[in-house]
Amino acid sequence: MRYAVLFLFLLLCPVLSWAAIQISEITPINFGMIQIPAAGTETFTINGSTGSASGIGTSLNNIQTRGQYTITNTDHVNDVTVTIDVENNGGGGVLQMNNFTGQFGSTTINRFPVSSLLLRKGQSLTLYLGATISYNQNVSDGTTYNPAYNIMVNIP
Repeated sequence: MRYAVLFLFLLLCPVLSWAAIQISEITPINFGMIQIPAAGTETFTINGSTGSASGIGTSLNNIQTRGQYTITNTDHVNDVTVTIDVENNGGGGVLQMNNFTGQFGSTTINRFPVSSLLLRKGQSLTLYLGATISYNQNVSDGTTYNPAYNIMVNIP
């Protein structure tokens, strides 16, 4: 009788699965080469949603690109909702990075963290990422800033 109950329980139970998320970097955020400001602090922003660059900073090579990442739900059984957060890991100095923005699938992200983002079973969506850098005359002329940041995707 015990085996029959266990068999019936396993037969009627839904399939249990642990969702797994995979993140792949396609392109990191690239602010290009920046010129030393004459005085004060200047900013340069790459919009994560549109990829456009703006600010009062001067680019020496006109090469600015938003970051591009693929986020995949490797679970082929369950849809999941995820929370995405981004944190600066650059340590500061004469260049400061903040105000991350993005685009996840068709969802525009004006600030992080953002939650309740649907990722269907087996689905991959693109995360575009932008940010703002602030810098002053202590930066070296022709500095190419390679920002360090962490992208965290959580399944609540």
